[in-house]
Amino acid sequence: MILQLNPDWERLFLSTISYSPTSGFKAIGQFCTGGLVAAVGYDHWTPNSVQMHIWIPYPKLVSKKFFREGFRYPFEMCGRGLVIGLTPGNNAAALSFNKRVGFKEVYRMSDAWDVGIDVVVQEMRREDCRWLRRSNELVQQEAKEGHQGTGSGRRQAPQINGRQLRRPDELVQ
Repeated sequence: MILQLNPDWERLFLSTISYSPTSGFKAIGQFCTGGLVAAVGYDHWTPNSVQMHIWIPYPKLVSKKFFREGFRYPFEMCGRGLVIGLTPGNNAAALSFNKRVGFKEVYRMSDAWDVGIDVVVQEMRREDCRWLRRSNELVQQEAKEGHQGTGSGRRQAPQINGRQLRRPDELVQ
């Protein structure tokens, strides 16, 4: 089940990745029996991009739906064209994972994490995101198989406890 994180789960996610968010931070997670198995957070929104932070403590329990929804939110629901990741250069596991998911390295900032440790800037552009194609293919497959849908071929926005997950610009008062 993919849900927006409540404040307690959000604090756990943020403390685990040692991150201090801005007021625009939003996060979703995948839950299985027993708790949170993966989370993705979005912060530092610009008109065309957002930074993404992924935490997956239980990789064998993570579903493909988590990735589809994780990329659908910034690209399709929020209309961004670019997702950015900043990763410490000495975190080989995270760099390898990000590459497998589809991120491309675009820049390295020397000593930006710590002396001797670079920050690797990675990006994924909407047009390169294979998770969106899979998301759209799933909708088409469900339509062919006669599953209920929106009738228009468009996916409905995720709902959290019966309420639609809103875009960050809709949250500005």
